[in-house]
Amino acid sequence: MDAYPNILPGNQLPTKYGVLVGYGPVVPDGYGCSYNPCEDHIDFCVSSFFSSKETSSDFFAHSLEGSLLNMGEICEKISQMELEAKQSNIST
Repeated sequence: MDAYPNILPGNQLPTKYGVLVGYGPVVPDGYGCSYNPCEDHIDFCVSSFFSSKETSSDFFAHSLEGSLLNMGEICEKISQMELEAKQSNIST
């Protein structure tokens, strides 16, 4: 038996029409998470069973959003640092 059964299967379901496709968790205490990368945003569909006291789709979605926002801030800071370094090299 796996130490961590499929508690979080995730699949990219790309479509250019903005259709949100989701699926349920494959284990009682797991999640389903599909995503569709669009031109200017990413659509997510998170699911879990109401009967599980160990899962919360709302908590998962908020945690996912926070993680993505943090990654975005890091990417912006790195881009700004690279731009400043490039400008510094040009002016010397």
